[in-house]
Amino acid sequence: MPDRRSYTARINRVLDYVDAHLDDKLDLASLARVAYVSEWHFHRVFQSLTGETPGDWVRRRRLEVAAMRLLAARRDPILKIALEVGFRSPEVFTRAFVAHFGVTPSKWRRGASKQWQAQRQREWSKIHQADRKQHQEASSEWLQHRSQRAKTQP
Repeated sequence: MPDRRSYTARINRVLDYVDAHLDDKLDLASLARVAYVSEWHFHRVFQSLTGETPGDWVRRRRLEVAAMRLLAARRDPILKIALEVGFRSPEVFTRAFVAHFGVTPSKWRRGASKQWQAQRQREWSKIHQADRKQHQEASSEWLQHRSQRAKTQP
């Protein structure tokens, strides 16, 4: 039975494969073959290790790469970029892009990417503030417990 490291290595191999083959058909069967496990088992292990389904991961990676290319290759038509990352039609690409980033690809190119990045930074900052607060509370409780224990021991 494979251990966690083995599964992690298999999933990492799949992630590398996805990034190298964004313009290919990346269905569950082909990704499971890359990991050398059954489709059912692959889906379960992938979601357990990444927190996303394989389909969601592929869609997100395609959108992230397209977003970077829209900014890096400003002369390339949006349709060309969409096709290069595996979307088969401009409508499907635009719908997915708007659902993920909240703006159309053309607005992204015209500067909406900066607003999106600023919003994400604020959200991450809030998340980390909450993490720090929880850590501080846990540390405080632990110190309190330790001092109480010290008082009760001779």
